[in-house]
Amino acid sequence: MDLLKRKKRKREAVFALLIIVWLVLLSSFFARLTKNPFGNGSVDLTVPNPSNKNSWKAKEYIGNYNSTAEPHDAVIVGNQVFIAEKANGLTILNISEPTDPTVISNSYFGAPIYGLCIKEDLLYLACGVDGLQIVDISDPYHPTHVGHLNWSYIEYPEFARQLEVIGDYAYVCDLDDDFKVIDVSDPANPTLAGYCHFISSARGLAIKENHAFIAAWNNHLEVINISNPLNPTPEIGFPETISYANGIRVKDDVVLIADEENGLHTYNISTPSSPTHVNTYASDSLLDLDIYDEYAFVADSKNGLRVFNIQDPTDPILEDSYILPGHTSRVVVNEEYVVAVNLNNGLYFFNTSDFITVSPPTTTTPPPTTTTPPPTTTTPPPATPPTSPGVTTIITGLSLTWLWVLVAVMIILLGGGGIFFIIKSRSTTE
Repeated sequence: MDLLKRKKRKREAVFALLIIVWLVLLSSFFARLTKNPFGNGSVDLTVPNPSNKNSWKAKEYIGNYNSTAEPHDAVIVGNQVFIAEKANGLTILNISEPTDPTVISNSYFGAPIYGLCIKEDLLYLACGVDGLQIVDISDPYHPTHVGHLNWSYIEYPEFARQLEVIGDYAYVCDLDDDFKVIDVSDPANPTLAGYCHFISSARGLAIKENHAFIAAWNNHLEVINISNPLNPTPEIGFPETISYANGIRVKDDVVLIADEENGLHTYNISTPSSPTHVNTYASDSLLDLDIYDEYAFVADSKNGLRVFNIQDPTDPILEDSYILPGHTSRVVVNEEYVVAVNLNNGLYFFNTSDFITVSPPTTTTPPPTTTTPPPTTTTPPPATPPTSPGVTTIITGLSLTWLWVLVAVMIILLGGGGIFFIIKSRSTTE
């Protein structure tokens, strides 16, 4: 009898261990289902496209400029980055060694900076309630204040947020729903040339030809006709599908908008006065975007950086995600670097080439010569027989959803069988 009891205890111990393993696997399974790797409110259980080299690259930032001064915007010019910081003003970095960026200069012009734009040797700053400031950066080690237009006399000034400079005019968006056109033909004496009022608070600005496209915070894409800069005219406030518009860019006849609540929107603007919604990549926490080549780089406040293929701009395809700490609010790109601006942790630098596969330059084939080469005696290598797809190829082609279902069934059978065996064993011995 003692021998039977000992055997029984051993069996129960073995199956108790199996049940523990079963519970661990089950909990990890449900954790996997509830995990949201992309922050878009849905679970992505698909394998990246193996034919897409970008989807398999490990993305590591190559450098970091640590700042607690709340950087809001940045512009890359060559090996220099100009940073708009709320607390410190203008900071200029040298990134010729991007793994170790160094500060060239820091200048405070009496007000926080929220947006900036460069034209030649002049830097235009959107400085909140302090309006527009213009700085000469021909010597980046010693930036020099050139001009200033203050509109704090307005009843509810809020602050200048975004701006673009084209020709002799700076186009500035206010958070108080004003669109201002500033004559900067004399940088030392900028003057208000025209303005208009639009529906909602501006968070982003893009200009194409005679139209300004504004990402308005409260449900709108605003379109303003600027064919006459002295008399900018609102043409439409377009609320469809948008909740909290932030960043905005134009590619060809398409506007792309980063919406903090609903995702990445695309609109056809072939008729600017009547944009039409084309597509939405459902997501949340998108705050800004920049475009380089056939890619849109998107700042995700919760998850860091996303990269979309926009070869067809009406149908963005997510190719990459890179998680960054803190609150990523802005992204700027040029041919060499991708810079993610983080309100909490400063700037993160990436190599653009790590995201974009650059096609090799085409070479011109020389015309054939008339000289007939002597016959070669080299024996061609034997043809390689076709290989059958291996296990990795087969699994890659499957949907991970079904793999997880299979794992779940196996876990349930294993655990259930173990529990059933223990119960039956106890009832038999009793």
